[in-house]
Order: sequence, then C-alpha cells, then structure tokens
Amino acid sequence: MRLRDLFGIVNDKKRDIQERLMLLTTLIALVALFAVFIGGFFVGETLGGEIVIGSAIVIFALIVYFSARYNKLRLGANICSVIIVFAVIPFTFFTSGGIIGGAPVWIILSAIFITMTTQGRIRTVLWCLETVVTCACYYAAYNYPFLVTPHTLRTGYMDSLMSVAVVGSMGSMMIGFSIRAYREENIRSEERRKEIDELSRAQNQFFSNMSHEIRTPINSILSLNEMILREDTSEEVREDARNIQAASKLLLHIINDILDMSSIESGKMEIRPVVYNVRALLSDIIGMIEIRAQEKDLSLLINVDPSLPLELYGDEIKIKQILINLLTNAVKYTKEGSVSLSVGIEEREGNRVQISFSVADTGIGIKKDNLYNLFTAFKRVDTDKNRYIEGTGLGLSIVKELTELMDGNVKVNSVYMQGSTFVVTIPQDSVSDKIVGDFNMLNIRERNSAPYVKSFEAPEARILVVDDNAMNLMVVQKLLRDTKALVDTAESGETALQKTLAEKYDLILMDHLMPEMDGIETLHRIREQIGGQCKETKVCALTANAGSDKQSMYYKEGFDGYLLKPVSGSELENEIIRLLPPELVKLLNTDTKKAAEAQFWTKDSQRKLPVIISTESVCDLPEDMIKSHGIAVLPFHVITESGVFLDGVETDVRELAGLIGHSDDIRSKAPDADEYEAFFSGLLKRANNVIHVTIAQSVGNGYSAASEAARSFDNVTVVDSGHLSSAMGMMVLEAAGMVHDEQPPERIVEALNDLRKRVHTSFLVEDTAYLIRSGRIDPLYGRLARAFMLNPRPIFTMRGSRLRLGGVCFG
Repeated sequence: MRLRDLFGIVNDKKRDIQERLMLLTTLIALVALFAVFIGGFFVGETLGGEIVIGSAIVIFALIVYFSARYNKLRLGANICSVIIVFAVIPFTFFTSGGIIGGAPVWIILSAIFITMTTQGRIRTVLWCLETVVTCACYYAAYNYPFLVTPHTLRTGYMDSLMSVAVVGSMGSMMIGFSIRAYREENIRSEERRKEIDELSRAQNQFFSNMSHEIRTPINSILSLNEMILREDTSEEVREDARNIQAASKLLLHIINDILDMSSIESGKMEIRPVVYNVRALLSDIIGMIEIRAQEKDLSLLINVDPSLPLELYGDEIKIKQILINLLTNAVKYTKEGSVSLSVGIEEREGNRVQISFSVADTGIGIKKDNLYNLFTAFKRVDTDKNRYIEGTGLGLSIVKELTELMDGNVKVNSVYMQGSTFVVTIPQDSVSDKIVGDFNMLNIRERNSAPYVKSFEAPEARILVVDDNAMNLMVVQKLLRDTKALVDTAESGETALQKTLAEKYDLILMDHLMPEMDGIETLHRIREQIGGQCKETKVCALTANAGSDKQSMYYKEGFDGYLLKPVSGSELENEIIRLLPPELVKLLNTDTKKAAEAQFWTKDSQRKLPVIISTESVCDLPEDMIKSHGIAVLPFHVITESGVFLDGVETDVRELAGLIGHSDDIRSKAPDADEYEAFFSGLLKRANNVIHVTIAQSVGNGYSAASEAARSFDNVTVVDSGHLSSAMGMMVLEAAGMVHDEQPPERIVEALNDLRKRVHTSFLVEDTAYLIRSGRIDPLYGRLARAFMLNPRPIFTMRGSRLRLGGVCFG
C-alpha cells in the first residue's frame, strides 16, 4: 500500500468520518515524530531519546500500514494509543530531560491523539491510564532524579522550543482537518436531509394524488348506488346494492389508512372533533363488516351498554377508522367462530367519559414473542401461517397512532390458537342526556335498510356545481333531485366565472383540483369579480382532496364549507341546509331539535370575512371609526383602588378621567394568554384570518401574551406596532384599509412591518408620577425635581418599539 493510497482513504468521503480522522491523526503523529527525530540530532538530544523516537516511528508506520491494508483502522489506533501511554510517554520523559525539555508538550499531544483516534470506554480507560502514567513519571523524576537523563540548559531550551513548534503545528493540523471534515459531513447530512424531505413530500403528494384519483370513481359508484337504494326495487337488487356500498366503503377505508399513515409520519395528523351519534356510527361500521363476516360464515356479535350517551363529542372519523381496522383484522384472522364488538363506559367524570371499545375473536391468536411487533407498520407476525391473508399491514399501526393521538390507549390479550381481544379506551365528551338504549344487530339491519327520506325542499334555491368531471356533476344533480332545488353545472373555473357574472346563485359547490383554473383561484376571482352577482354567495369545497390539514386550508382560503368525496346524500343535504339562506329551506321529516339546530347554523354561519383586523383598547381610535372599519377591540384591565375594570366596557373616557383625578394609584394591565385565545377563537368564527396589532412590547406584555395565544391557531398573526396609542391607531387604520381593498393577509403584515419602521412619534408627559410608579423613571430623579420645584415635563420618543427620553421641559 503506497502513501497515495493512505491519503486516498483520508479523503474518501464515503468512509466513516471517525476512521478518516483516526488515519489522518496517526499520519500527522508520524510526521511529528519524524520531525522531532531529525531535529534531535541538531539540538543535541540524547542517544536514548533518539532510539525511543526512532523505534516509535517504525512501529507506528507498520501499524498504520497493516491496519489500512486489512481495514482494521480502529484496532490500529487503539494499539498506537496503548504504545504511546505505556512506552513512548515514560521512555521519552526519562531519556529526554524530564520536565526540562519537550516531554510535557508531547504528553499533551498524546492526550489529543487518544481523543481523536479512540471511542467509548477505550478512550476513557486510556485517558485514565495516561493520567496515571504521567503522574508516576513526575513523581519518580521528583523523588528519584537519577532516573532522568539530564539535558544541558541549551539543549533543554532547544528541545522545548522544537517540541512546541512541532506539536503546535501538528495539533493545529489535526483540529483543522477535524473541523473541515465535520463541516463537510454536516453539509452532506443537510443535503441528505433535504433529499429525504423531498422524497417525503413526493411520497405525500403521491398518496394525496392517488387518494384523489381513486375517490373520484368511488364517489360515482357510491352515489349512483345510493340512487339505486332510493328506488322502489326488489329486495334482491337492494341487497346487492347494499353489498356494493359496503365493499366500496371498505375500499375507501384502505385508502384512508394509507393516506393517514403518510400524515402521521409527516406529523400533520390532526384531531377534528364533532358531535356524532353513537348509534349511527356503530350501524355504519357493522354494515361494512357484516358482509365480510358472512362471507366466512362467522357470527358477528355486538354488545353495547344501554346507558352509553347517544351523542358524543370527538373525532368520529378517527374512531370509525380504529374500529373498522380492529374488526377487519379480527375477521381476516378468524377462520371459524365469531367476532364481537363491545362498547361501554369505563369511567365517567362529569361530561367526560372514558369509552371502552373491545373487539374479540376466536381466531389464530398471537404468540407472546410476536406481541412487540404487533403495532409495527408493514410488519406481519407469524408469516408462515399468515402469508396468504390479504391486507396492507397498516391496520394495527394506525390503530395505535390514532388512539394515542386522542389521548387514549390500546391493550391486547391473546392466547395462541384460541383468539385475541383488543381493548381501546378513548376519552370523549358527552353532549346529550339521551342514551343509546337497546341496540343490537336487528336495530342495525333495520336502520341500514331504512328507505330514503329527504330532509328538505328548496324549490327557489339556485345551486351551482363546479367540477371538471361530468360524472361528478351528474351525481350531485341526482342526489339533489328530490329537494327540488335548481342545480346548474360548470365543467371549469372559467365557465363558472361566466355563469356567476350572468346569474345569482344561492350556493356554489366547488371542486378544487381542476385543470387551468383550480377551485381556490376560481373562488378568489368570484369574490373579486367586477359586476359579478355571487361575491357574497357561500361557497363549499366539494373535493376528493383528502387529508387532516386540508379542511383548515380550505377555510383559510375563504370557503364556507367542506365536503369530502365520496359524499353521501345525507351529508350533502345537511351541508346545504347549513349554507343556504334559511328563507329558501323548507325542512321536512325532522324533529324540533334538528330543525332548530339547522336554523341556528344557517343563521350563524354568514360568509366569513377573508381577514379581520383586531387591536387593544389602548389604541387611540374613536368608537365610530372602529365600528365603520369593522375593527375588533380587546379591552385592557384598568386597576384602581376601587377595583378592576375593563377599559372601554366597564369604564368610558370620562369615568376613567374621574378615577385618575381621585387616585394616584391607577394602572393598566394587558389581558392574559387565555383571554387572547378566547378572543381570537371568537373572531375566527367571523373571519378566516386574524391580524392583531398590539401596543409596543417594550411598554406592555400584550404582545407576548397574544403571541402565546396565537400559537394555538394557524391563521392568527400578531404584529407588534412598536408604538403607543396614536401611532398604533395609524397602523390599525392602515391595516383596515388594506382589508377593504381585499389585500391578502401576508401583504398586510408586510406593510405593517414596513410602516412601523417609518413612523416615529414623540409626546409630552404632563406628570412623571405614573412613570416613576411603573419604574420607567428613577424615583430619586422625581424627588429631586419636586424638591427644587422644577416641575419637569419629559418628552418621550418611540422608535424601534423602544421608549426613549427625547428631552425635558421645565415650568
């Protein structure tokens, strides 16, 4: 092996960085030893010292050669370190003048060498041994000086100087190469991270596209199949249609599993709680699983606690996925016998209930040594027995991830060849005093086979459906046929714009992923359309673009509703009831509560504003200007001797002046983070985005509390005005004007940050008392000013969010 080959290993970026450092450090140490060996002849080094150094050079060279040739660099470095500690250090120390020479400097280089060439416990042991050997050398040299071959004064100085020069140069080279190597490694790691991120994005995009493309035909299958079930057909046809429906929903469930696994891995999975009906949830799940169980002649049993609340608040979709995965898994791995689902209450505390879902089967069970792999994605236990069983391998992994995401837990009990029981416990909120009552398979079959009953009629309502797929347009028209609503269609965004320019629609159902002009761009152009008749019309996203983060995105873009394909007739009707003007909707066959709830939602959900500007009561704007610009104001707390009041709510300007006149101890305090969070939550019911302008953070703590609260929302931006009331009001008005001009949130925030730098304010303070109380002026200064009757009036300036003293007026 030639020297060029050794340097090739050092520069081989594919090799482990530690091995490269080991080899380079050893080569540098060899060069340093060789330099000292040659220099020793010129400085008058002793013969014994030269023999030790020469022997070390030969031994190290052989070790480097053979360790590189046989790819045993770690072993070679460890052997070199041992030789240094037990041979080179003591022999060099005693043959080269002891402390009167270069030996102490070489001991330091030895420590660096051990650090850079060894790892783990070996490094620690060698450090300790080197320390012991060094201490022993010093002790022996001090107590038994005859053991040390002495240097002359000149030789000692020359040896020390040469050692410092060589060790310093070699040490710098070692550390310099290490820094460069680690920097290159960091660059490569960053490049690999970017590649992984890009692959992850490509994977997520692939899954999203796959989901979208598969959902589109499934939407047609399920919707047209629903139309068959609505018709007065024979029981045989209806049974076939129900089987098609169940099979299609199971296919959709598999797609959701793949998409959810991608979302979980990327950290984008979110919980979206809604009020749901437990009977409806269980009926839907059993309706899908029953067909699979019947195909294998398995008994499907259900046991539901009658005292279970009828309506719960939680993520219905996630719970449905968990139960479908568990039940599907049980059916797959059970050849004969039964599969059972039990639902009950494990614990109740007020409205908070721990719901227990238990799925048991009489299948093949799981070996104890395979239980740890049970919830691993794509991992199938007992492969020999289960290799012919279909499935993606994601089911139980998703069960565990979704359960933990909802603060629940999952347990499994299994006896090999006898069966398994999975118990999932999830906390939910009870929202109704009604209970599930008697619930069994007969109830489920009756519910799933119940005839269709339309929920409303809207003969005067005009609805526009925009989708590039003609089949999807036909499906919506058929599903809404019995409602008597006038349904118009458009196969592109451009066609939709032409129709909204000519006609007034009461509701628009909009697909997202369309060629040329997608649904989001079409929505924005409808809102800005000059002469358009649908600027204020509610628009609902009707899309196959699935994902836990998509719903937030659509609301943020200005959509008023969200429906995911495939959509059922009941889902579509419920959303239309919610979004249509209430005077156009005639509710049918619904109980009083449902009708009242529907009317509440339609009344409460007027089209959301794209952006709303909010600020604090310390903003210096008159009430009529605040109202005319639609600015939301959060009051500060006014703290006085009489109590705590809400600024502008419980006190007006005159009352506040009166309080100031009767008390020296009055101050204001910003709301806390919880108050800001509640404030922002209320505003997001009226707008898709909130931009909140605060008083300068150097003056009050409003900015920090508002920023903490804003972290709970994706579409709340907090801007530090950097000023007090007057300039703060200017910035709020600027933002409100940009909202009126329909500027996007990003541009408004950018303009406010620019305006903050350009606005400078100064003001004269009549009295310094409250500034002294707040700690902004030294009390000593205030006492001196009053003692000399100077009556100072400081002039303050605000710049860069900082309050500065600009001058003082007297008299």
